[in-house]
Amino acid sequence: MVFICLLLTLLAAGSSIRTCTSRLKSTLISLSILVALLVSGCFLLANHLTDDGINEAVLYHLTMDMSGTGYGDFATPMAITLAYFLISVSISLAVFRWSFTTKRARTAQYRGIASITLIVMAIASNPGTSGLINLAAMIVQTGNPQDQPEQYVAVDPSKVSLDGKNLIYLYVESLELNYLDKDLFPGLTPNLQRLRNAATEFTNIRGMWGTSWTIAGMVSSQCGIPLISPGENNSTSGAELFLPKAICLGDILKNQGYALHYMGGAALSFAGKGLFYKDHGFDRIEGVDRLLAKTPNPDYRNWWGLYDDSLYALLTSRIEKLASLDQPFALFGLTLDTHHPKGNVSSSCKNSRYLDGSNPILNAVHCADQLVAEFVSDLKTNELLSNTILVIASDHLALPNTAATRLKSQTRKNLVLVFDEALPAGKITKPGTTLDMGPTLINLMGGTLTGLGFGRDLLTEEPTLAGTYLNLAKYLKSHRGFLRTLWDFPQIFLGAQIDPEAKTIQLEEQNLKLPIALKLNNSLQVEDVMFDFSGRTRLQERIEKLDEDQRFLWVDTCLEIAPLLASNQRILANDFCLSLGTLGARQIFVQPLERSFTVAFKDISAYFENIERTVDQADIRRRRLATYRMTGLIDVEAISTTAPLAEEIIISSAGGPHHSSSYIKLKSNAESYKVKRGVTLFGIKSDSSIQPLVRADTCSMAMQDGTLAPPRFSEYIERENKTYDHFVIVSHDSALCRENKLDSILNDLPLEMWRKLSLREPYIAVLANGKKLTEIKGVKDSSLSAVLVHSSTRK
Repeated sequence: MVFICLLLTLLAAGSSIRTCTSRLKSTLISLSILVALLVSGCFLLANHLTDDGINEAVLYHLTMDMSGTGYGDFATPMAITLAYFLISVSISLAVFRWSFTTKRARTAQYRGIASITLIVMAIASNPGTSGLINLAAMIVQTGNPQDQPEQYVAVDPSKVSLDGKNLIYLYVESLELNYLDKDLFPGLTPNLQRLRNAATEFTNIRGMWGTSWTIAGMVSSQCGIPLISPGENNSTSGAELFLPKAICLGDILKNQGYALHYMGGAALSFAGKGLFYKDHGFDRIEGVDRLLAKTPNPDYRNWWGLYDDSLYALLTSRIEKLASLDQPFALFGLTLDTHHPKGNVSSSCKNSRYLDGSNPILNAVHCADQLVAEFVSDLKTNELLSNTILVIASDHLALPNTAATRLKSQTRKNLVLVFDEALPAGKITKPGTTLDMGPTLINLMGGTLTGLGFGRDLLTEEPTLAGTYLNLAKYLKSHRGFLRTLWDFPQIFLGAQIDPEAKTIQLEEQNLKLPIALKLNNSLQVEDVMFDFSGRTRLQERIEKLDEDQRFLWVDTCLEIAPLLASNQRILANDFCLSLGTLGARQIFVQPLERSFTVAFKDISAYFENIERTVDQADIRRRRLATYRMTGLIDVEAISTTAPLAEEIIISSAGGPHHSSSYIKLKSNAESYKVKRGVTLFGIKSDSSIQPLVRADTCSMAMQDGTLAPPRFSEYIERENKTYDHFVIVSHDSALCRENKLDSILNDLPLEMWRKLSLREPYIAVLANGKKLTEIKGVKDSSLSAVLVHSSTRK
């Protein structure tokens, strides 16, 4: 469908040629074309990564720490994405240029209607549009906390009793059950074929919403819940806890005295894996940074981290040590070689290709098959599986890779092989999902759980939720509000202790990283926690989008907070400040933080009890925040332009001879002109170079070049229109004196406010494409500042 939408967009672009008699219409058509192209591009990129378009995995990863990503494996998609973006912009610019005409043909009106119709169809029917709408719905819906659903089983770890069996859980990256299909992939996994005959194989473990990427697969199989992002605009990279209210395998096993270890070849920071294991009872958590140092050759690695042959050697060694202890243990491991899109082949099986070796992911799977078998063989040879359950499972279904077409030709299931002395080999066909792995394993280890989260025991007669609900994904999605409560935001009822040197704020017993903003409800409960890390949307922009009565506590640099404050409150420094308030408050509380500072709850409560609301403050503050974000300046008028402009232009007009100077300059200060008394016309080229064109001093007998004839600015603009993209008029001291001599100077321009000017009132006007962009005047004997910014500029 997305390719049909692309075709409709291109047809719309072609139909728009010479249909617009105004630049505004050309602009709207070209921007609509660009939106349609970018929506299609977003869908294609997301679908390449998720195989499910723009879904919950996209939202989760947008809010998480992405350090440790194997970007090298995605070099080609990134290059294609950049090329697609540049081509989209080029098409949009071409439409802007070619759609404009001064003489419209008879058929132009019909082609214009056809173009608009095609654009509407392309956007409305685009799967990217529905994906973005659903993504927005996920964000909105997570904002409403819900009670615990009836089907959710909350487990008390202290009431679970186990028999001391050890657990080894090996997540084999993306190695789904279809890889073992002999008809699809003959001879691909001979070792796993042999192993499955000796295992209890669960053959009906489906993929499910909220479980389709690695950390989601881990959470679902250990906690019995799908994974969702913790909240609107949130990033857990600033938090200390990962799903603290969820009960997972680690919590239960820790309470039973187990030694808990996690070893994964990738970075622990990626998507929050390290935080998840730390907060659920694990004693030792090791990723690429620690494990590489233990390998014979630390340079032997791939884009994501360790090769699997290195990891298996470390896993075997660790199991030997754990087995020698007089303590039950659980070890969870994660491989990497079969990661999409192409996988990586360990050097120990470089010469063992699948068939002709032309399909890279199948070569990686073929190698993984060999390495898994060698790992299991080593465990058996060293008698390390006594009183131990071994699980070999995929973390999730394979994401788009070089074998995706064949994988999708059959119904897809997760691989789950369980080796347990107490279980007979055979196949379990009961329908389930990875949500059911937790309670199944706990009961195999001696527990008697009826369930764990939304999971059920796959070895009992009780149906799983997958066997109960025809549309389990819809049921789970309906409980997003409850799932979000499992993140358990810390509260401010015990006050907040802020340490600017450590860049932390302590709420209850949690230390959160600065900068941070807390959204508070009317009872001063924390509804959401927003951080500002890893290049994501700045807190300023998030504050700007709050409702005018939304209460917040915001700790950031004083400079970032300054646009919210009255001029006498501002501290223009990079030190931290604490602020409390709403966008609509008459005055926002601010406290500079030179050293550790504690704000008591009673003081927070007292401020909000006495808060006064004003009608227009919210809009004023939003404008200031937006202007500061675009320009780095606070008390200026932001002038947005779509005409070419390479760098921002700062303009200042001073009323009166002694108040301050008037000038026009580049933001970088690379070029600057001081404005003299009267009104001066400047021309600005697309490269932002500035040229003074003419000045008229109405307070002098000599108007220009010593002559008495007043210059007509319109004549200069008409003559230089092809040279300059913008024209700026700036006054200094006073645009006029005893009588209005501006009439003959400015009369032919599309400007009106100059007619109301009085003595020593500052004045700025900006024109582009023969039209007024802005015209502003200030108060007598004061200064007026503005900044000319291209509409695409964001800070």
